Amino acid sequence: MNILLPDKGNIPVTGPEDPALFYYKSIMRNFYLKRLALAVGLIDKESKENILDLGYGSGILLPELSRHSQKIFGLDSHLNAGPVKKMLKKENKFAYLASGDISNLPYKNDSFDCIVCLSVLEHMENLDSCIDEIVRVARPSGQIIVGVPVDNFLMSLGFKSMGYNVCDIHKWGHRQIIKAVQNKIKIERLKRFPFFVGLDYSFYIVLNCRKL
Repeated sequence: MNILLPDKGNIPVTGPEDPALFYYKSIMRNFYLKRLALAVGLIDKESKENILDLGYGSGILLPELSRHSQKIFGLDSHLNAGPVKKMLKKENKFAYLASGDISNLPYKNDSFDCIVCLSVLEHMENLDSCIDEIVRVARPSGQIIVGVPVDNFLMSLGFKSMGYNVCDIHKWGHRQIIKAVQNKIKIERLKRFPFFVGLDYSFYIVLNCRKL
């Protein structure tokens, strides 16, 4: 799948843990693009009225999401919406960006046709509250697409190669997140990368959920 990325020269880096530039580096590019492709491939074919990107970071996914919806919204805990808006303007795109806490979303009940939340929940202290809020702001029959890295030796090694200790960054493992999501909402499909290995030996998983 061809993901529409911003031009490298336009992309802002919003913090020390922002992986934005990895999308343009040959060694890491395949992994980072694959996780986006898994998520985007699950979005319903019909155009959405609106999509919310939770944890939008540098805005790397926002141009691609604009292909699938009339209105794009994004929320992140950082305070760097300004540089992201400038990037989107250079790309001739627009999104309604906000700063806030996923466990206390500033949106009304039943607001969004589709919510995308990639590589976010594993960092959250209050996992259940975050999932409750995501479900609350999704419309009935709305999609919720959740992506998380798989907690295994290979992932720990990968983070170590980048100078990080995964235990300092991730509060929750993939199976804990799957269970927490299942307790709140129906999971229609689970996709993993690579697809030909077992769940616990893959690199990344994406859950396609539906609010009933």
